[in-house]
Amino acid sequence: MDEMAGAIAGLKDGKAPGGDVITAEVWMHEGDNLFSRLHQLITNAWEMGSVAQIWKDASIVTIYKKGDRTELWEI
Repeated sequence: MDEMAGAIAGLKDGKAPGGDVITAEVWMHEGDNLFSRLHQLITNAWEMGSVAQIWKDASIVTIYKKGDRTELWEI
C-alpha cells in the first residue's frame, strides 16, 4: 500500500491520461475509496498470477522536439 501511495503522490497535475482515461488529478484527489479499489484490483491480479492483456499493451508515439525531423531514432 505504501508503494502505491508513493506512486500516486508522485503524479503531476495537468498531464494527459493513459489508456484508462483517468487523469492524475482523479487518482490524487478521489480519496480512500478509489485507492482501496485500485489496491484490491492489483492484489487480485497478483494472487491470480495474470493481468488483462490491455495492461500489457502500449501505444508508442514519437513526438518531434528538436533536431533533424527525418532522424526519429538514434541507435
